[in-house]
Amino acid sequence: MAIFHLSLKIGAKGKAAPHFNYITASEKYAARRGVVHLEHGNMPLWAAAKPALFWQASDEFERANGTAYRELEVSLPRELPLAQQVELARQLAEEACGNQHAFSFAIHHAKASDGGMNPHVHLQFSERIDDGIERDRQHYFKRANRKEPEKGGCAKDRSWQASKRGKQKVAESSERLLDIRKNWETMCNKALAEFGSDARIDHRSHEAREIETAPQPKVGAKSWHLFRRTGEKNERYCRWEQVIASNNAIITSAASKPSAQERYHDAMQELQTVQRQLAALQPVRRPDKSAILRRIAENQKRVRRLDDEIWQLEHNTIHKAYDAMVNARCRRDAGSNFFMRAWNRFYYGGDYVRLTDAYEKVLKRKADKTRERNNLIERICQNPKAQAKASADYARQAKEYQAYIRRKVELERDLQSAQRQVQACKRLLPQAQTQRRNDAGLHLTI
Repeated sequence: MAIFHLSLKIGAKGKAAPHFNYITASEKYAARRGVVHLEHGNMPLWAAAKPALFWQASDEFERANGTAYRELEVSLPRELPLAQQVELARQLAEEACGNQHAFSFAIHHAKASDGGMNPHVHLQFSERIDDGIERDRQHYFKRANRKEPEKGGCAKDRSWQASKRGKQKVAESSERLLDIRKNWETMCNKALAEFGSDARIDHRSHEAREIETAPQPKVGAKSWHLFRRTGEKNERYCRWEQVIASNNAIITSAASKPSAQERYHDAMQELQTVQRQLAALQPVRRPDKSAILRRIAENQKRVRRLDDEIWQLEHNTIHKAYDAMVNARCRRDAGSNFFMRAWNRFYYGGDYVRLTDAYEKVLKRKADKTRERNNLIERICQNPKAQAKASADYARQAKEYQAYIRRKVELERDLQSAQRQVQACKRLLPQAQTQRRNDAGLHLTI
């Protein structure tokens, strides 16, 4: 599987030529196997035919505390054939050095710890910027003279140096390196896509990609060969084993956990459930004491009005109706003889019946108003039973309203939590495939 590994190394004076011999398998490293391609570029005329002279001169004429070379060690996708790997190495050299920095790169095909191949490239380059002025070996590495460039050496590219003082991580040594890491990801993924491979690399850290596994430390050839020859495990090898065991435990644990797609599906179901519960929640009106008091005041006015009407009925209307009825009865029953009484009954009998009906209607009106008044008195809590019932009703309504508010707040909180969970799962979906590839199989650079 393709992995991302891009590290920057700095070589002090006296280390450039030996390192060049190591990556090119020359001089004392001539018996070393695995070098499949060599290439050089931007060399001055005196080193164009033999690039080793350039690195020897760097060791000889660079200032004592200066940087003799920088090196980018980069893993190449094992899914690509050698021709595409060489093309990627050339693109890397063009990105890092352009046409101003002398460089040499070597592609190695070494055996990885998982039994497969570990293709990688060593890009060794100089910080010196070739300004087109021909200089000999000695003057090339002298301090630059800005006023008279031909009298000084080639200036150094300061963009490779850290922008902050103090100890820093390799990945944060300069903005230039960060740009190269991003561009290398783009170049590799484009080459893999053109070749028809599904493998991809990502320049971000495990933390930025939300991967729980720890980055695997490099074992190094010395530690690896020591274990192969003698079975002895030094501190570096033990550290590598610990990280491998820890990562395997994390991967095994992650395999039993639901995938990002499953978590997203579960989060969406939870969100829809909460939305349905919130929509089905029946609203409860808040009990209003002021409205109750207003209704009581209105009923009290009604009671007073009914009292006035009942008093009028008792003292005016009923008396008048009763007097009229009695007078009609007297007229009906008056007469000194039989014929006069018969005439009066015929003539005043209708009035008596009519006035009797009117009197009974007045009595019925009084009874209705008295009953209405008594009902209102009970409703406006002017007796203990009605007051207790009204208090109980108000307490029940207040309790129902408080329960409704609590449930509504809980559902709204659950809704916000479910929405955040859905968004978090949605952000993880694009990374799920990359994370599965990282969790499924890991191989180390030896």
